[in-house]
Amino acid sequence: MPFPANLLISFYQPYASYEWEGVTKNLGLPHKPVGHDNLRIFYPLRKVTTDQIKGFSWPLWNPYSFAGTPQLATYQSAVLHPASLLFFSLPQIDAWSIIVILQPFLASIFMYLFLREISLGRKASFFGAVVFGFSPHLLVWMEDYFIAGYSGLFLPLILYANEKMRKKVTLFAFILFILGLTFSLLSGWFQTTMYVWIFTLLWIVYRRHHVFYSIVGFILAILISGIHLLPN
Repeated sequence: MPFPANLLISFYQPYASYEWEGVTKNLGLPHKPVGHDNLRIFYPLRKVTTDQIKGFSWPLWNPYSFAGTPQLATYQSAVLHPASLLFFSLPQIDAWSIIVILQPFLASIFMYLFLREISLGRKASFFGAVVFGFSPHLLVWMEDYFIAGYSGLFLPLILYANEKMRKKVTLFAFILFILGLTFSLLSGWFQTTMYVWIFTLLWIVYRRHHVFYSIVGFILAILISGIHLLPN
């Protein structure tokens, strides 16, 4: 399971002070500088969110953190991410695992589609897709925050839709463009989403796309995500 539960005995007492067989005395257990946020923040946040929605309560408040903290207005809670639907049909750890494991494959597929759309050959597109999908950036974020990678992996899908609109504006390409921008916003990591949106704007200027449809797409993505953005 792609969940760093082993860090429970690396960071937390009383386990961190135990002497374990095969571990040098007084040096403690090996640990890594990333991964503990999943353990102590995002996994519990997801449990609170799922339980509240199953109980027909909108997840506005987390009563278990300090004296209570906002839930929906916590940007990183990613309450409205479409992949969250898995948590309502599967046990949490299974849904979590699927969401994590899908990231490099979705990123690779989206990048392959984009590279083929700009007329790269199959071999070059496959190589670029693998490099992007299994890049160190994406793999590290999978360990530290299970859904943050989705903020960036929609970039090639957005660019793919833009290239489609450049050749011919269709409803399919326009909706795909809006969904890519929206899903990036709902993925809970605004810094990466900001990079995605800036790069997309630069790409539109560089390729001289249909600026009107692109601007409308950005506005609609913001409006659709408003229920997530406004509380923040």
